[in-house]
Amino acid sequence: MKDGVTAWRAYLYAVTFLSLLVMVIGAVDVCTVLLEAFVYPPPAPYPQPPPYYPGFTRAAAMLLVGFVVWVYHWHMLRRDEKKREEGDAHR
Repeated sequence: MKDGVTAWRAYLYAVTFLSLLVMVIGAVDVCTVLLEAFVYPPPAPYPQPPPYYPGFTRAAAMLLVGFVVWVYHWHMLRRDEKKREEGDAHR
């Protein structure tokens, strides 16, 4: 890494890290909702309609969007790395 970290690579690493963070938060929220729904359901003295868990859609969206953003930016980082390696080989 002779050229050091450019602003472009710093941006890609920052967005990749933040998208991983969003995915972790989304995964924790999904696990929390699933635990509340299946492991520790609230006691019901009489039959009730199935509960709606609004937190699940938000958590699943965070997980999905974080994954898509991470894959895109990680792919861009790998492509940039290959270009740098090819440039170093031609020098």
